[in-house]
Amino acid sequence: NYHLADLPKPAADDRKAAQTAAGLLAEYPRGRGLCLVVGSGDGRLAMELAQRSKLRVIGLETDRSQVEQARDDATKRGVYGPRCSFFHVPTLEKLPVPSRSVNLMIVQTDAEGELTTPLSEVERTLQPEHGYLLVTGEKADAVRAKLADTDLSPVNSKSAFAARRNELQEAGDWSHMYGDASNAAYTGEALGGVKSTEDLSVSWLGLP
Repeated sequence: NYHLADLPKPAADDRKAAQTAAGLLAEYPRGRGLCLVVGSGDGRLAMELAQRSKLRVIGLETDRSQVEQARDDATKRGVYGPRCSFFHVPTLEKLPVPSRSVNLMIVQTDAEGELTTPLSEVERTLQPEHGYLLVTGEKADAVRAKLADTDLSPVNSKSAFAARRNELQEAGDWSHMYGDASNAAYTGEALGGVKSTEDLSVSWLGLP
C-alpha cells in the first residue's frame, strides 16, 4: 500500500508563496498525484504546495546553488523527502521524467510570454485526460493561442492560465484485471498501430 507521509503545517512567514500555492491548488480538482514545479527557484512554492495538498512535489531547477539552498530549507522545515524534493537539471527544455506520468505541472513564462519548457515537452510528460498544466507569469495567457496544434485544451481558471491534457485517442478502459467483465484482455483499444512487442516500451516511475 502506498501511503503519503504527513508533513508539518505550512509556515506563516512566507505569505507570497502561501497565497500562490493556495491559488494554484484551487485550480487543480484532483488534489493529489505527481506535481512538477519547472524552474523551482528557491523552492518555497514547491514546499507550500506539498504542505497544503496530497501531492508529491518535485522541483526542477538549472541553478545548482538554488537547488542546494532549497534542499537545506526544506530539510529545516521538515518537508524534504518523498513528498518534496529538488533536482538540478542542465536544461528545462527536456525534462527527466517518463512520458505521461505527471498529474500537475507548473511552468512560468518569460517576458515575451514564452514557456520556459516547450509545449511539446509539457504534452509528452502530462498524463492523458487527468494531467493539468498551470502557467504563471504576467503573460501566462499568451500560451492560449499556442495550444491549437497540441493535445492540450484550456480550462476555466482564476489565478493562473490552466490547460488539461486530452484523452488518449484509441485507448481502452480496463475496469477488471483482464479488461472488462468478459475477461477478454481487450476493451476496444487500437494500440496506436503497434504490431509486435518490439513496438512497445515500459514506462516506470518508482522503486522496482
